[in-house]
Amino acid sequence: MELMLALAVMAIVAGLALPFVRIEESYAGLRAQAYQAAALLRADRAAALRSGRTVVAVVDFPGPHLRSGATGAVVDLSRGLAVRASGLRQGGVAFYPDGRSSGGALALATRTARIDVEIDEITSSVSIRPKTADER
Repeated sequence: MELMLALAVMAIVAGLALPFVRIEESYAGLRAQAYQAAALLRADRAAALRSGRTVVAVVDFPGPHLRSGATGAVVDLSRGLAVRASGLRQGGVAFYPDGRSSGGALALATRTARIDVEIDEITSSVSIRPKTADER
């Protein structure tokens, strides 16, 4: 009976403490954010090819949020991350129906790690590149 009571108390304490754990600041949280951003960008590229019209994924600052031009879906990039956009035109990435894009990159970083989500201008391929400590 005492053992069951001790386990119940531990479960309650863990349940109360869990919302305060900052998973986003871990490397796994950083990777998850990078993969979500890449998936949204790839979906917008596919929508541009499928529909025959230009689709623009927009980075909304000061959120920051990445908003799909095709579906309006949003990836919240603000949870424990520093976000830097480079090479984006008009605040986003345009995917053209001929398979090209405006290109650019998003650098997502925590205090200890960084991952770049890069969009190739010619092929529109979206790649995820972890950075080493020397490259940060």
